[in-house]
Amino acid sequence: MEKSKDLEQLKKKGLKILHINIRSLVPKVEEVKIYTETMKPDFLCVSETWLTSDIDNFEVQIPGYKFIRKDRNIIGKSRGGGILIYFKEKYAYIANISTPDTSSDIISILFTQPNSKPLNIITGYRPEHDRLFQKNLNELLAKNTYEKILIGDFNYEIDRKNKDWEDITSVPVEDTRWLVVGDIGDNKAKRKSIKLYFTEEPRREDDDHYHGKLELKHWLELTYPDKPRDCESMAYDPIGKQILFLSKRDKPSHLYAVNLETALTQKSAELKFLGEIALLRPPTPANRAQFGGRTDFISQPTGFDISADGSEAVIITYRSLYRFQREQDEDWLILSEK
Repeated sequence: MEKSKDLEQLKKKGLKILHINIRSLVPKVEEVKIYTETMKPDFLCVSETWLTSDIDNFEVQIPGYKFIRKDRNIIGKSRGGGILIYFKEKYAYIANISTPDTSSDIISILFTQPNSKPLNIITGYRPEHDRLFQKNLNELLAKNTYEKILIGDFNYEIDRKNKDWEDITSVPVEDTRWLVVGDIGDNKAKRKSIKLYFTEEPRREDDDHYHGKLELKHWLELTYPDKPRDCESMAYDPIGKQILFLSKRDKPSHLYAVNLETALTQKSAELKFLGEIALLRPPTPANRAQFGGRTDFISQPTGFDISADGSEAVIITYRSLYRFQREQDEDWLILSEK
């Protein structure tokens, strides 16, 4: 498909659009402030704000940003849902687009930008089993012909009950590729096992949309060789032919792996411990003076990816983005050394 010139122009401008599922925004506003100060997104889409009409805007204000919020509007639901878009003050929006049915947690905003066409940013949160969400989303997608960016937390079912989806990667399977969805989160480090779900990578239909459900091709249950760990970062290494996992809360972070053949042919397996990744810099005294007692989380890895040729890797934390290169004969334990 030919790339849009307008979208390419946005990329050249370095437009940064991020999403977080916050599960109650008010008590975490200070963390969001740290996040925006360090990551400097142009747009930050937030799902599960849990905001209600009795919470004033000033309680969730972030310096340097305006925002649009949509609180959950479902009778009988006392908690949950809600979405919000923070955007830098330099951006202006010309339309807040809606559908006749406003029950779904969806915001669709048309923003203006210098020397380019308007950009339609759509963010949403789909609660499990919400049958109206997709209908309302399709109506919004058809509202105009401007460039669209769709981002959010959609909870689409693949016939398996998840505990904590965290990351997604792609692996080669014969002459095609499968998506690997990682149910690997474990905030309290109490899960006896984590799970991976495999499905064939979907293709867009003639209308440029994805439709229907994905068939679950395979699933795998994994255990750690030592103890349960929280993990949000998973990537496929095409040179080592293994799926890698980088723990979040360990100091330093631990790197684990399962080889691809095992992942595709077994129903259960034990992860292999590869080593410690000690180079993610800890908070500095200045960080602690600025952010206080909850500063440690800014050094925790929340994302991990490896290039298609296996030569580069990136790790993102709440504060920093790290980029690494390896030579042909090196493995990813060089992350402990470079």
